[in-house]
Amino acid sequence: MKIPLTKTVVISVLSQELNAATIPHSYLYKERELFLVIALEDEGQESEAQAVIDAHDGEAALAAVNAFLAARDQAETDAVTNFAILPDWVKEWTAADAAAYVHDNVLAGLDAAGVDAYVDALPSTVAGMKTGLKQIGGQLAAIRDILEVIAKLIMYIRDLVIRFRQ
Repeated sequence: MKIPLTKTVVISVLSQELNAATIPHSYLYKERELFLVIALEDEGQESEAQAVIDAHDGEAALAAVNAFLAARDQAETDAVTNFAILPDWVKEWTAADAAAYVHDNVLAGLDAAGVDAYVDALPSTVAGMKTGLKQIGGQLAAIRDILEVIAKLIMYIRDLVIRFRQ
């Protein structure tokens, strides 16, 4: 059975709809006309195939496809634009450079025992406690700044992965 498609169709969506109805089919493009070619196992499938085609809302499917493509293109543009405004160190450092920077600059590279020893060595005065708290606050602010950049990077990577998986 060869059926001319006279209305807007989205081939991939119509194929899914025909597959869901277990109607074997293929498409033929000849002389500027698109035909749906259906291999029917029995005559009863002809009306079933026509019902699937009649129910296919090509305009809505096309709008959905266009919306998806626009969102994908916007995600790609956003990822490229946002990557360009990241600090140079984010774009140029290796993973080893980043790990070394974080290790050396957060808590001055001290491990838990080193932090304990540092705190124990502070003068046990209010001034000494203030100094220690200010230093810890500064380190926490540095950690926050690093985590903000990591969060942004994850979002940019996510957007790129989505783009390339499509």
